[in-house]
Amino acid sequence: MNATETNLTNPYPQQKLGLLFAAITAVCWSLLAIVLKFALTFTDSATIVWSRMFVALIFLFLFLKFKKNYPIKKIFSFNKLAISAGLFLSINYFGYMKGIELTSASNAQVMIQMAPTFLIIIGFFYFKEKPNPLQLLGIAIAAIGFYLFFQTQIHSSLENSQSYKAGNVYILVAAITWALFSTFQKIASKTDLNVFNFIVYFAAAIFLLPGASLSSLSSISLGQVGILIFLGLNTVLAYGCLGEAFKRAPASKVSLIIILNPLLTIFLFYLMNKLGMNFVSHESVGLFGLLGALLVISGVGMALVKK
Repeated sequence: MNATETNLTNPYPQQKLGLLFAAITAVCWSLLAIVLKFALTFTDSATIVWSRMFVALIFLFLFLKFKKNYPIKKIFSFNKLAISAGLFLSINYFGYMKGIELTSASNAQVMIQMAPTFLIIIGFFYFKEKPNPLQLLGIAIAAIGFYLFFQTQIHSSLENSQSYKAGNVYILVAAITWALFSTFQKIASKTDLNVFNFIVYFAAAIFLLPGASLSSLSSISLGQVGILIFLGLNTVLAYGCLGEAFKRAPASKVSLIIILNPLLTIFLFYLMNKLGMNFVSHESVGLFGLLGALLVISGVGMALVKK
């Protein structure tokens, strides 16, 4: 969320294209949670997040080397800030994945919205951004939404309440570390972000490697390998489209589309259940849970758009 508002002279067709890129990002992220949940049926969380990071790293390297013609020395340059950001991103990926494993994809999608909320709060204290009443109201509404959604999910899964609580602690850690990662990325915004992100991915892949069970990958099917490749491509496509969206459209409009992805995930689960697609276990979000999710998205949206 560190892009500035697009210049008002930007042609309307370009703005429409930017919003299309934002919609693609939202769809990618809504699908991501569902596919991550499915991947848990054939391998563990640590292996999934390492595979996702490794595949993204390979594709970003190919893009920089052959599309942008970057020299190898520049691609593998040393950057302490990027390495630190890679550590936070690796914790974010693992925490989010464990949150999906211990709770549900829908729960993780809603609760991870704490991440942009924390980033906004960091902006108040670290970047000395002055909050306005609408932002403070938005944060308060989001907090009520988080509480309502969390309580609803706990009561609907009493037999797994301890698992849900532990999963949401993982998601809380994931949200905090994502906000810290984004803060580092914002500090580095005047550098070459392509190279910065490559070093971030490279460092994160190294940090995640000790927990990954690489031997288990030799026993999975070709289709399951395809799932892991899809997860990596999803990461590259989502962040690539997000960058293009911020180039072409106002950040406030892009952000409002992006934060709709939890509702898309809930809708996709509803659609899958209606169609009898049971490759991922049924997830039920009741009326109060949906109300909590709407309050979260509305509150975060108010805090993001600022006016």
